Amino acid sequence: MKTSAVSPSYINIGYYPQFLLSLILGGSILLSFTPYWLDSTTLFDAKRFFIVFYLLLSALVILCSSSLREDIIHSLSNQSRLSKWLLLLAVTCALFANLTSLYWVKSQAVFSYGLMLITVTALLRNVVIQSHDVILRLYIWLTCSIFVSVLLFHGIATWQGDIPNYRYIFSFVNPRNINHIQVWLILPLLYWAYLHKEKQYRKQSRTWIYAIPAVMHFSLLFALDARGAFIASLGGIVLWIILSPNKIEHLKWLGTLLALGLLIKWLLFTPLPQFFMQGVWPEGQGDIRLSDSNRLALWSNASAMISFWGHGGDTFVCNNDVIAHTTHNSVLNIAIEWGIVATLCYISLLLLTFYRVCTCANEKLQVLGITVLSGFAYSLISGVLNTPISQSLAVISVASFWAMSAATPLTTSSTATNQQAAQPFSKRLTIISHGALILLSIWAIVFIGYKTYQRIDNNQYRHLNVEYYMPQFWIEHNCMDAEPKLKSISSK
Repeated sequence: MKTSAVSPSYINIGYYPQFLLSLILGGSILLSFTPYWLDSTTLFDAKRFFIVFYLLLSALVILCSSSLREDIIHSLSNQSRLSKWLLLLAVTCALFANLTSLYWVKSQAVFSYGLMLITVTALLRNVVIQSHDVILRLYIWLTCSIFVSVLLFHGIATWQGDIPNYRYIFSFVNPRNINHIQVWLILPLLYWAYLHKEKQYRKQSRTWIYAIPAVMHFSLLFALDARGAFIASLGGIVLWIILSPNKIEHLKWLGTLLALGLLIKWLLFTPLPQFFMQGVWPEGQGDIRLSDSNRLALWSNASAMISFWGHGGDTFVCNNDVIAHTTHNSVLNIAIEWGIVATLCYISLLLLTFYRVCTCANEKLQVLGITVLSGFAYSLISGVLNTPISQSLAVISVASFWAMSAATPLTTSSTATNQQAAQPFSKRLTIISHGALILLSIWAIVFIGYKTYQRIDNNQYRHLNVEYYMPQFWIEHNCMDAEPKLKSISSK
């Protein structure tokens, strides 16, 4: 009797995108509550090692599975014609900057790391829509992780007689790392709560329970003095309200949740716990920071490094002074490392997203698009796209927007419809795409793996004390073995 043999790869590999999504969210939750890790290097680098792990794992799976490569190619080919051309042009120009980079080996790791994030985004696009409810539930767990990380440190400090400030946190080196996570979570959770509010309004159910995660985020924004995240998130929420039909109702509901968030901040963080336990009213309550946090000097320094073709990866960190290790501006960072053309493509893609959000009638698509816009808007003043966990959530957010956008038709005009219609790659282009993905996978395994090996080997980061830790790819010591070549070029 003949038996049909089924290739094991078709049994297991098909589940990899779902496994990867669960791995990303599960790992993010666990790494967002680590009160047992107090060392700054471990706190930051452990999260980067996690991202590197699933990127290299994905590269290995893509290298071995033609069916997975087909899914990625289909996902990318399903974008609008203009989006595909902009993305292709940006990658091509970045490739030129990468091949002619000042720090060639370093640049290969940075370039392949960014392309692998795009590849993982395309891979997750095929599973995020059917996993939407699971994603939201895990977003709630992630919210609880970061909330408890802040609350626990504040509580211990207050109990020991200290007056905590916004830097009193577990699990993260910098409170802005928490804000980088929040900007991707707030609007989806707020919209989820609003849907339940509308659905169960007539039943007079306990709809307020669904708003608790959003209120927790608002209280953290107040507790962590998060100016940038607050403006980016609130700006996104206001855009959602402007596009919605029930503007007044939305505004009242938002005002209530913001007030509850401020109340919880006063009750659980500062100043009431210190007042009741120590008899001290902490200073500075209600103050608004008006400083630029040295951003203007940083951006001025970064602007001087811009060239038309770009200098390749790690140029900024190897040539900047002690102001910071990242530009805190995604546009400047792309302009320095990947050139002006890639920067214009990046800005154009964001403008296309904004146009798509404003012209569609699907509120869910609007929320997903505004979430993406809020995150990238925050990246104009902070390192949102550099922080490890934030990068993972950015991938999920963009993948969700891509998937929902492809499933939602544009206007009825034939021009818009033709632009949005999926244009499958030709057979020749498909073969080239397979080859490019194979090459990218090998490149990522070699150079990202080597960059990670360098970090662990030779005690590059162990037992090295510095006064102020500044994160980039790793925390501190990101360019120990290279000289500032831009300064030497300008001096000639």
